Amino acid sequence: MRVFEGRKFVGNLTKEDFLVYEDGVPQPITAVYLIKKTQIIHQEVEKRRQEEIRRPLPNLARRIVLVFEINEFLPKCEEVVDFLIKEVLQSQDKLTVITPIRAYNLKGEALQRLSREAIARQLKEKIRQDIWRVNVELRNLISDYKAVMNSQWRAGISGRDILYKIKNLKFLNEKQLIKFGEILKNFDGQKYLFLFYQEEELLMKKIFDDTGQSELQKMQFIKDIRFDVQKIKRLFADYSVHFNFLFITKVKWSNQLMEVTEFAPQQYENFKITGEFFSVFYNLAKATGGVTLSSQNPEAVFKKAVEVTESYYLLYYRPLNYRPDGKFRLIKVRVRDRHYKVIHRLGYIAD
Repeated sequence: MRVFEGRKFVGNLTKEDFLVYEDGVPQPITAVYLIKKTQIIHQEVEKRRQEEIRRPLPNLARRIVLVFEINEFLPKCEEVVDFLIKEVLQSQDKLTVITPIRAYNLKGEALQRLSREAIARQLKEKIRQDIWRVNVELRNLISDYKAVMNSQWRAGISGRDILYKIKNLKFLNEKQLIKFGEILKNFDGQKYLFLFYQEEELLMKKIFDDTGQSELQKMQFIKDIRFDVQKIKRLFADYSVHFNFLFITKVKWSNQLMEVTEFAPQQYENFKITGEFFSVFYNLAKATGGVTLSSQNPEAVFKKAVEVTESYYLLYYRPLNYRPDGKFRLIKVRVRDRHYKVIHRLGYIAD
């Protein structure tokens, strides 16, 4: 969990400062650790009979997953990879990078065999090629769709068929999200997923502008893309995955070029296509203790997300009257006598 006063992380709290509730019932806290990156800065463990309870230290190794759901490999995407490999990744970490085409896995031990520059260079080239291939295919499909809608295409090919291919090519769905969570489920350590998601309104404009279709027809395009948000939120919270939503936009809010900004879903209500996806990913980040950030600059938004996620508390408690009944348990943590902002996962499934 993370505790903030305004935008500043509060790093001087003790076990006595915290109150934890499960389904509204106060719970006994057994340990609190303050973590910076992969180091324990401070720890307090419950004592019994004047002896510290023997327990293994928390596993601070990290599984980091980057998902690129973007339309183009922006120049700043290269700097995302450089920063990740050269500044963030440590020897005990494991890295997975997912493009629209495939997944790449890298163990921290690779740093002992190759230079960080070589690893970053190879990874950037793979990501660039994958996104370029998808972008070419997407442009071809858009061209085909326009031809169909202008009756310049052979009989037997429908616009609906082409839109279906575009959907499969570009949009994350519930099945894919759950698959990402399951990649991380059994990893014994700290788990971070960073989703780079590019504004889709521009894509829709390319598809529909030259075909004279109505807003209703645009909405029909995504009518079958639906998420069981409650299900996904609870699964990711149960898996202890920190989901971080990094929204890449070309829109200038308030006529200013903002580096990194925190937005709420209602600020995207006018985005007919993007709004639905933004709300899903925003709520998923909120339910897992992750962050939602928006920027025109992928490097800046990633650096800010890493800065926020690297400092945190690990709080342990022993649930009272625990029953493995498969139900979801809601967790609530607050700081005693303070009005701090506390971010943590929504809960867990008692199994």
